[in-house]
Amino acid sequence: MGAQAAMFIAYWPLTYRLALHVKPVTLLFWTGAYCYGYNLCKNAAGSNLQRVINSAAHEFAPKYGIDTSDAI
Repeated sequence: MGAQAAMFIAYWPLTYRLALHVKPVTLLFWTGAYCYGYNLCKNAAGSNLQRVINSAAHEFAPKYGIDTSDAI
C-alpha cells in the first residue's frame, strides 16, 4: 500500500517536470506507461501478500481437513 501511495504522489511532480520539456502526446504515453507500472506494482504486492498468507496458513490445513496437494 505504501508503494502504491508513493507512486501516486510521485506521478504529479514527475509529470509536471516532463511537461516542461515534451509535447502533450508524449505525456499521454508517459501516463499510460506510469499506469501500467502502477498496476504491476499493485499486482505484485497482492500476489506477495497472498503467498505470505498461504505459507502461514499451510500448517493449519490438516487440522481443518483442507487438501493442499495441489498448492504451490
